[in-house]
Amino acid sequence: IRDRDVTGVQTCAFRSSGAARVPPLDDKIFEQLKSKVGSDLLRQMYEMTLDDVRGRLKRIADAAVRGDEATVRHEAHTIKGSCGMMGALELQSLATATEGGSPVDTCALADFDSACKRLQRMLNERL
Repeated sequence: IRDRDVTGVQTCAFRSSGAARVPPLDDKIFEQLKSKVGSDLLRQMYEMTLDDVRGRLKRIADAAVRGDEATVRHEAHTIKGSCGMMGALELQSLATATEGGSPVDTCALADFDSACKRLQRMLNERL
């Protein structure tokens, strides 16, 4: 069930937890990158990617409030590309849905935030 809050951004009153999730990370891409650049540089690359995603999510949220769909799609497209190169599958999937015109709502933004946290935890374990 989705309702609009006072800013016009959709909010989520009920959320289904039964949906299958995309894995946070493509293991093959991760291992290829690690073998080419090493753990230290790879950690920096993922940290830059996550910082960039977080900044773009802020711009997406601001654009959604203004009804600026072009900015939402542009930022989502950029997230999709950078996360695709890094093998951040879950973030790439969320960005693909957002770029494709899925309504930007507080649930989707929370999903992005949760996906960032899952990827960060996975990277902390592996690097």
